[in-house]
Amino acid sequence: MKELPVIQTDRRGFLKTTCAVLCTLPLAALIQACETDVTKFSGQELVIDLKTQPDLIPIGGAIQNLNPPMNIIRLTDTTFLVVTSICTHQGCTVPLPGDNGEESADMICPCHGAKFDAKTGKVLREPGTPITALKSYKYTYDAANNTLKIKY
Repeated sequence: MKELPVIQTDRRGFLKTTCAVLCTLPLAALIQACETDVTKFSGQELVIDLKTQPDLIPIGGAIQNLNPPMNIIRLTDTTFLVVTSICTHQGCTVPLPGDNGEESADMICPCHGAKFDAKTGKVLREPGTPITALKSYKYTYDAANNTLKIKY
């Protein structure tokens, strides 16, 4: 019977290897969980008839939906920014641009001053700790019926 080779390591080497393995697994899972800025699809849809939402008619127009909580901003004739209105810092409601008492074209969280781009939802100013962009929702726009269908 053939003997297996014995690998000898000191205590420090063993601890380094063990820590590297144990720290890598959760980190890999965390990185995979943060791969996308698009929210997970729950199987539900919100259909908005733009004829009933005059604030969304002009380019730059915006509304805040409460259930589910999202900010919807018209960027062009056919494109919209549809993002969660929940701040990624501490869960405060992020108002629409200009609804925060400041004259700003961006969305500013009233709790700690985080600033999000109103065209992309990306972070422009952090509140002192690193945060992520506002999660976006997938949508389709039907120009013929003037409806916006949002999957959430």
